[in-house]
Amino acid sequence: MARVRTSGFSSSRAAIAVNLTEVGGRLPFYATSSGIVLLAFSPPDVRDRALSTTTGHRPPLARGSIVGDLSASIDLARRQGFAVTRGLIRPEAAAVAVPIFDSLDVPLAALAFVVSTGDSYGGRLDGLLDLLKPAAKRIAVAVRRGQSNVS
Repeated sequence: MARVRTSGFSSSRAAIAVNLTEVGGRLPFYATSSGIVLLAFSPPDVRDRALSTTTGHRPPLARGSIVGDLSASIDLARRQGFAVTRGLIRPEAAAVAVPIFDSLDVPLAALAFVVSTGDSYGGRLDGLLDLLKPAAKRIAVAVRRGQSNVS
């Protein structure tokens, strides 16, 4: 794991969030806002297959029944149009993700922010959604048009 120092969205200019990240690493799909939002808008067979892979798993990052918690999280993300996670990978991190859809309304990617829970956005992610939703729509339109450059 590498330590990456990034500045956060904070009212204090001195605030710095230090996140642990593994370059090129993998995270469990069920513990990320991106994974949950992609499953929320995936076909039922994809969701069922993903849920079946977590049966019996109780990784240290999750509490209770992963499958039960994941099903509820997927359902909520589908209703809301976005997914939120708090403290699953790192106790001090919160994340919000929105799907990016292809021309057939199939999710092809997710766009997400990860912030410190101590940051002003950590407790209230509405402001981040105001940035993510239009950006995801612009990316989707550009993908449909075959553009490689999105502004």
